[in-house]
Amino acid sequence: MAVTVFERKIASPIPAAKAFKGLVTDADNLVPKILPGVVKSIETVQGNGGIGTIKKTTLHEGNELKSYKHKVDKYDPQNFVYEYSIYEGEPWIDGIEKVTVGIEIEGSGDGGSVVHVSCKTYPKGNNAALLQGRVDSDKQKLAGMVQAIEQYLLANPNAY
Repeated sequence: MAVTVFERKIASPIPAAKAFKGLVTDADNLVPKILPGVVKSIETVQGNGGIGTIKKTTLHEGNELKSYKHKVDKYDPQNFVYEYSIYEGEPWIDGIEKVTVGIEIEGSGDGGSVVHVSCKTYPKGNNAALLQGRVDSDKQKLAGMVQAIEQYLLANPNAY
């Protein structure tokens, strides 16, 4: 089983603490607000937001999935680190065991931040080559979400 990995660094004028609040701490409220045509809701199914918490994201019609669940694997708000694994969806994608998304944010010298995003797709069996197109699509979606949150925070400087 060959894991497919992509990593991306995104420089942002948003300070690290504020970026973490938008991307992680308040994402359940913010993402449906700024991506209303994509995400209908994000709700906590189990837990308090920390490690082990399970969340369900419900998407609008027209998306490949109706919904998916993810489990929080890492949560360190002091160091701006967050990681979760998407492990179940309706319908689930054939050939995928899980997808793990990591976000690490560090301050930059100019008062902004650098957002490190990683995504690991764990295929079932030897399906890594077949999933490359999906990984490329997921990479664009994840980067688009980060940029949408950045644009919201720039347009709403008093948020957080």
